[in-house]
Amino acid sequence: FAQSPITLSNSNMPGSNDTLRYSNAALNSVGNYTQTGTNFNWNFMSLVPVSQGRRDYKSAFSTPYAFFFLGLNEYGEKVNDTINLGVVTLTDVYNFYKKSTSPNAYIVDGMGMKISGVPVPSYFSDKDELYMFPMTYPKYDSTTFKFSTPSTTLMPIVYSKTGYRVTKVDGWGSITTPYGTANCLRIETTQYSKDTMKTSLLPFPIGFNNYQRSYQWLTTTSKIPYLEVNGTLVGNNFTVTQVRYR
Repeated sequence: FAQSPITLSNSNMPGSNDTLRYSNAALNSVGNYTQTGTNFNWNFMSLVPVSQGRRDYKSAFSTPYAFFFLGLNEYGEKVNDTINLGVVTLTDVYNFYKKSTSPNAYIVDGMGMKISGVPVPSYFSDKDELYMFPMTYPKYDSTTFKFSTPSTTLMPIVYSKTGYRVTKVDGWGSITTPYGTANCLRIETTQYSKDTMKTSLLPFPIGFNNYQRSYQWLTTTSKIPYLEVNGTLVGNNFTVTQVRYR
């Protein structure tokens, strides 16, 4: 039966207090994830789950960083328990998201982390727009972002990230996984960033390119991608590092 492409808005994105479960799949079980088209039927019944996870989107009041993000209508997701940077260890690392109206986008606005047990907030001076709305087929967006951790005596390293994100809605139709079948949009989003670390231990900053690509199938009800294939991009070579589905 012929379909029409769905349209997504901020109302289809995760919100405060959402709890969303997913399965991690074996990387070699995903099959052909690059094929796309219009009124296309993607079949990923071959996915083999190897573990399960849960994404919790907490109100700022329910995070260790309520004082810094409470009045900004934001909510946090814990993305790491611990990040070891060598000379310093970060704990309780959260991303903070916001449904923005100007621009009409779902954005990452900041990060929270603890250094020696002390909460330290970090903000994007140029927000990272993960999705621009309304989203339908076809659509092409290019947005910039800029982020830096604060310069503080608690943290002998300053980490900054600057770059841009290219997002293409390159297909629509329906997707089938072991979870079920749903109408979807297929997007390809690529982050091109230059990551830099400065420390008093070195006379010069250390910078490196950080290119990340994600193929995602978005639906009106799943809030997180129904399926996403994530990886690193070096030149034209894409290496899959994660496959997970709702």
